[in-house]
Amino acid sequence: MNSAVRGSNAASERLDPVKGNERAEPVPSASAKPPAPGKPLCDSGTQRIFPPPHSLAPSFSSTEGVLDSGHPVTPTCPQPRRGVSSAVPRNRSPLPPTLLLFGSAAALAFLGPQRASLVPALLPWALTFGALAHLWLSHRTWLARPGVLIGGALLLRVIFLLPLPDLSDDLYRYVWDGLLTLEGVRPYTLVPADPALSHLHGTDLFREMNSPGYTSIYPPLSQWIFLPGAIAYRLWGWPAAAWAIKGGFLLLETLGVLLMYATLRRLRRPPAPLALYAWNPLALVTIAGGGHTEGGLVLGIGLLLYGLTRAPGPSGAWLSWAGWGLAVLSKGVPLVLAPLVWRALGPPADGPRRRFREVLRRLRAPVGVLLAMGLLSLPFLRPADLPGIARSARLYTGLFEFNAGLYYLLKGALEALPGATSTGLGSAMGVAFLVGALFVVTRHRARGVDDVSRAAVLVFSLYLVLATTVHPWYLIWVLAFLPFTDTLRPAWLWASAASLPTYLTYTGVPHAPLVALFWGGWLLFAGHQYREFAFRPLRRIAARRKAGWIGPHLAGNRWLDVGGGEGGVARALERRAPDRSASTWVADPMVIGTRDTRRVRAEGERLPFGDGAFDAVVLCFVLHHTADPDRVLAEALRVTADRVVILESTPSTPLGSRLLALLDRWVNEKRGDGSMGTAAPIHYRRGGQWEDTALRLGARVILRDRPGRIGHPVTRLVIRRAPAGG
Repeated sequence: MNSAVRGSNAASERLDPVKGNERAEPVPSASAKPPAPGKPLCDSGTQRIFPPPHSLAPSFSSTEGVLDSGHPVTPTCPQPRRGVSSAVPRNRSPLPPTLLLFGSAAALAFLGPQRASLVPALLPWALTFGALAHLWLSHRTWLARPGVLIGGALLLRVIFLLPLPDLSDDLYRYVWDGLLTLEGVRPYTLVPADPALSHLHGTDLFREMNSPGYTSIYPPLSQWIFLPGAIAYRLWGWPAAAWAIKGGFLLLETLGVLLMYATLRRLRRPPAPLALYAWNPLALVTIAGGGHTEGGLVLGIGLLLYGLTRAPGPSGAWLSWAGWGLAVLSKGVPLVLAPLVWRALGPPADGPRRRFREVLRRLRAPVGVLLAMGLLSLPFLRPADLPGIARSARLYTGLFEFNAGLYYLLKGALEALPGATSTGLGSAMGVAFLVGALFVVTRHRARGVDDVSRAAVLVFSLYLVLATTVHPWYLIWVLAFLPFTDTLRPAWLWASAASLPTYLTYTGVPHAPLVALFWGGWLLFAGHQYREFAFRPLRRIAARRKAGWIGPHLAGNRWLDVGGGEGGVARALERRAPDRSASTWVADPMVIGTRDTRRVRAEGERLPFGDGAFDAVVLCFVLHHTADPDRVLAEALRVTADRVVILESTPSTPLGSRLLALLDRWVNEKRGDGSMGTAAPIHYRRGGQWEDTALRLGARVILRDRPGRIGHPVTRLVIRRAPAGG
């Protein structure tokens, strides 16, 4: 090995940065060996933490440092505060938030919630969500206990079974459809206002229902649940009919919850995420309380996902297709998931003949389920009834509007244009949904429960975003998948919390602010979760800007970017080199974004290069992230033959430092493996303090200035290595 890049320790080989084209090669160091498997990560003797791969991530500060750089870190072991034992953690009991959740849920059920008591009901509603959020964030082990999770879900549903909220009048239509079936009339053939049904027009069902001029749109599985309600209505009247239907859908939903729990257990995952649905106040109010037909959908979803855990065996296929069939017979919209389910149940066989036989074999389950669906639908539905159902569907998309965020925006924009009309906008958005859903179910990966859940969330999210009507219970379509995927999870949990206030429209509160609260919060949470997609192009822009600040002060053509993150600055520096002959290495604890970058996995405190191996070293918004910045700077001076160029965030006030640290962590939280924003401490210094540090290490300061006047304070410091013996 070239002696120019051999370290002072002859027993330890150093990597030659100018020979070969190695990419992303970790360099072992005798002084920084990770512990053997099974040993503690923290070595108390050396006060070092040896993290698992990718846990020491680059992190960044503010709109300059936050967008492209990294932090080589050697954090110290956390030390207990005085008077606090490190052996016994301080754990707070989960009982207070659990009791708060159940007490608030009981208060919410006591209030109905009715339209007349909707405003006071918002308090227990908020407390229930707050308690659930606290349990999810702080007591997941408690939530994962089967007795707590399942027992709590059952108890919460019993609490909401007896109250009869008046937030929706759908229950009246449910019983009406059941009465028609008892009289031998298919509910899809006659509208409630038809004179042939005049003998029922004097009932409270006819007076209270909505849309008496249109036929039913409720699928056959729901019609089966309506029948017991109609029988109860004939025997005992209205409240009994409502309780019968609520009990039927609650039974279906509870079976779905149990299947979700079984799915998580078969996947060998903690079942705590199931509480995000099973304990969600929206599910309690709309299904156990409101008796909405989504109970059958939840059963279908649970059976579909459970079947996927038993695939590729035949039982898995039959269970999954049966779950899909129940979901379709409950709401209809899950019909679009058929290609996704087909793909999830197994890849095609090799060879045309084997593939043909495999297709025939795999068709048994879906064809059998379709036949069963037809038999279940036969008492209620005939092909001749489809036009009436289509007319009712057009009413739904063309006339009804409620809590439709994007639709309202587009409608307002169209109506503001001279001569323009929003007629047909709802139908156009329906077509857009079908196109988008077809793309997702045919192109999204489908290799198990995770992929199917993620794709289903995307499909139903697209539906809700494009819909003209978004009633609170529609969110069940998405919430039922959230225990299995974090896709848009924060956004839809927010939406579920913001759904009850949308009912305030019925009390005279303007609709627009309620829609803005619902969808505005949804956008904020979705943007927060997926902000990394927006930051990636911004980092490339910022990398070019920072390369412009650094490039004029570099020497030679062999450069090292310590903590260079994705390597954006390194690539930008090479492109700026006059003859494109520069060679830039990146030393970083994480190997990310390795495209077109020579890099080595290394910590800034122990760089695996010999003395004077590089003409210049770059520390771009790195030092404030390190546990020992003096040592990192000393290492940079050791491996450079000439100079070190430093860019640092230098806020001048404690408040500015705190705000910048918060922004830093928020911007970088999703980089790498998701730990980049929280892996290291953040310690800012002022420009003069960094200069003092360099002088104390024996360096000579060539330049100290502020390269940019827009944004937070940034200091540029160019220092030169002291000559040998000088």
